[in-house]
Amino acid sequence: MAASECRVYLDHEVVTGFAIVKPAHFFGRDFVELLMVDPARRRSGTGRALLREALAAAGTAQVFTSTNKSNRPMRALLDAEDWSLSGELDGLDEGDPELVFFKDRPA
Repeated sequence: MAASECRVYLDHEVVTGFAIVKPAHFFGRDFVELLMVDPARRRSGTGRALLREALAAAGTAQVFTSTNKSNRPMRALLDAEDWSLSGELDGLDEGDPELVFFKDRPA
């Protein structure tokens, strides 16, 4: 099993966000397991940069991620970055379905 990779975003030598990527974890495809941005730095491009870096460095043709339906900031980021909805999983968090998204790695 491949180890997770952590991508860190620095702004003036201060960590403002990070992403945990599990190579080939989701049905043989890379999976962005966690993306966190300092709340004070949201909407500054940190999340966008982390997603783009994870996609550019992907070892698979597609990259997947997921978020709860209630997580509007992450859903807005994925929409802005043209990620496609793959499906919805019920039963993980009562009343808050998990939405699965994917995007093709750039050529």
